This record gives sequence, C-alpha cells and structure tokens, in this order.
Amino acid sequence: MIWAILKTPSESPVLSLTLTFLAWRAILFAVALLSPGPGYDTSTSLLFDAVKTAHGLDAQTTSKSWAASLADRLARKLVRWDAIYFATTSQRGYLYEQEYAFGMGLTSTVSFLTSRMQSALYLSIVISI
Repeated sequence: MIWAILKTPSESPVLSLTLTFLAWRAILFAVALLSPGPGYDTSTSLLFDAVKTAHGLDAQTTSKSWAASLADRLARKLVRWDAIYFATTSQRGYLYEQEYAFGMGLTSTVSFLTSRMQSALYLSIVISI
C-alpha cells in the first residue's frame, strides 16, 4: 500500500481519485463553514435548541469554547431536515406520512445495524464484568 503513495497521481488512479475527492470535500466544508447566516433550512437549529432545552441548558446563552463553537456552526450548516428524518425514522420507525417519501431501504438498514451494534456492545460489557 505504501507504494501507492510514492507514485505520482498519474501513475495511480486510486491515489488521484482519493486526492481529488479529499480536495473537493475540503472545498465544500470551507464553503459551508464560511457561508454567512443560518441558511434556508432552520430545522437543525430547532433540533439543537430542543436538545439543549431537554438537558436543562439555555439554548441561546450557553458559553462555548472556540472549537465547540466551530463544531456547532459546521453541524448547523451540514445537517439538514432530511438527515433528521432519516435518523429519527431509523430510530423509532415510520410514524408520519411524509416519512414514507424516503423509502424504507436506508432507514431499515441503519436500524438493523445499530441494533446489532448495541447487542454487541452489551455483550462485550457483560463479558468484561
């Protein structure tokens, strides 16, 4: 695998593709992070504020370090309503009519995998005790 790094991108298409992908993602993250305002979709802010309120934190005046503030800003820019629907539906199943628009493949797969991971985690805890 180390030989792939030593080659030039023109000699290794996998390396060239990987570098192109990483550069493109870096550009997208920079655009998301540097774009002004909350954006058109405020569902992420509503979700984050509801979580803070549920944990007894003031949604507006919570002081954060610069790293936490940067992570919060990036999460608010990148998480959108469809991701919230996917995660919620995979956690509790289909409840509302509009959730059926996304199909059952991804949500069922995520639900199945997380239940298996939880079972493995519980088993490893029991074995270690």
